Amino acid sequence: MNYYKRNMDRIKVRDIRLYDAVCAYSLHNELIQIEDVAARDGTLISKVSLNGRVQYLNSPYDPWVEADRFVAQYKVRVVDYSVMIMFGLGNGIIPQRMVYALPSNVQYIFYEPSVDMFVHMLQAYDLTDLFDNNRVMVLVRDLNYNFIEEKLSAVIGSNNYRIAFFDAVPKYHTLFPDEYELLKDRYCYVVNWIRINIDTCRYFAKQVAHNEIYNLRYILNGNVEEDLEEVLPKHSVQISILQTR
Repeated sequence: MNYYKRNMDRIKVRDIRLYDAVCAYSLHNELIQIEDVAARDGTLISKVSLNGRVQYLNSPYDPWVEADRFVAQYKVRVVDYSVMIMFGLGNGIIPQRMVYALPSNVQYIFYEPSVDMFVHMLQAYDLTDLFDNNRVMVLVRDLNYNFIEEKLSAVIGSNNYRIAFFDAVPKYHTLFPDEYELLKDRYCYVVNWIRINIDTCRYFAKQVAHNEIYNLRYILNGNVEEDLEEVLPKHSVQISILQTR
């Protein structure tokens, strides 16, 4: 089955910039080796060799049970309209389980730190459920990573930054520690910027409220429009009123 074409067709519809970047990609990193093997339950999983480390991205026994166990930790924490920022896409087993199991309005950004890994997964696995989902965004280092802060700011705001979560799919933190810290820094920057803006707005709102209450004592001694009509020409009163509005 030609998974690559099916996956790319979906990407072309959802994210033309990512589609064009994948089509133009030609470099190959010989340092990473990816092998697809069958788990004991028959599910195809990925075995990755990088920098002397060999990792199975999924359980070699029952990857779906492992995925359910990983997602279970969020079922009591994630609420509707939460945002999940996940380091790693992999072969899609855990991301697909997460999208299926968590509330229906949760938004996701899956960041894949390896282009070679991403292109391999497009060829070997059916990821169309993820690419078809309007609540899922996929970012890939060196392909569309330049838009990371734009994408984070699009889904994290003052109304949901307290229910946003950052995590890594299993094994990715070990395989790509530097890239993990890079994404974590971007996430923290966006969340902290939101907090600073909220604190600033609260400060000025407090000052405005204080000034308005303080100025109430002058109302009884103030002038109204009728008080000025006998002192100034009618057109001058109108101009003065307009200037103060």
